[in-house]
Amino acid sequence: MKKAVIAMILTMYAAACYASEVEINGDCAHLHELLGDEYPAFPVQCGFQPGDRRILPSNVVNAALKRTGLSATAMDPVYIVTRAGYRLSEETVRQELTALYSEAYPDKEIRVESVKTGRDIYIAPETTHRLEADVKKTGSAQGYIRTESAKNSLSYVVKVFEEGYVLTERVRPGDDLTEKTEKMLVDVTNLRGELLKNPKGLIAARAFPKGRAVTMDMAELKPERVKGDTVLIVYNNGNIKLEISGIAEGNAVVGKSFPVRNPVSGVVLSAVYEGNGRAVVN
Repeated sequence: MKKAVIAMILTMYAAACYASEVEINGDCAHLHELLGDEYPAFPVQCGFQPGDRRILPSNVVNAALKRTGLSATAMDPVYIVTRAGYRLSEETVRQELTALYSEAYPDKEIRVESVKTGRDIYIAPETTHRLEADVKKTGSAQGYIRTESAKNSLSYVVKVFEEGYVLTERVRPGDDLTEKTEKMLVDVTNLRGELLKNPKGLIAARAFPKGRAVTMDMAELKPERVKGDTVLIVYNNGNIKLEISGIAEGNAVVGKSFPVRNPVSGVVLSAVYEGNGRAVVN
């Protein structure tokens, strides 16, 4: 048994030494491509994909030749047939994904960090391919690469970056964000909330750690008046208009309600702060 295996290996090696290397452009290997232009364009074997490399023994070629009613005076023992095709590189796919996402997010920076296909993908020189990806999905995502005869799965990681403000130190409620933020490129791939565009005049709504990207929900307007400050309470029902001095029982931000106290009666009312120290009670 061992001798038979060795003999078979030696026979295959000897045949390979006398093999003909043939490159084809279509999905079938024809007689004229293997034996010469004087033979007809009769298919010997089909189903070649771009980049495929197969060994065709002489008996397979001879069988096809007999079906045409012809014979060959000489034939190589083995024909190594390769279909022309170029390998679709990871870098090419990365560039195409970047272009696709950049079109969908024109005001953001796109970084494709990894690309994986189930197998090497080869493209015939005379054809092309099409990339299919759902640009609404960022982070880890799936897509496809379509060639002339196959649909190949694709997995990739794409990250989206945008300029925004990041906390340079821990903040507590009421801290001025202008003094504790720095503008930089922020990874917004999985960020919840909308990035804050300008911290001027804003304070922290609650405590946040250093390094946190600042979103709109994390900030609020700096109050014009704080608890204990004097405000002008304005009451106007259309017929009667009263103005009295009152005390703010909370932070007063323009356009928002806050509690005010009538120092004479001690009653606490809800008022809308109009700015410039005026609080309107309806």
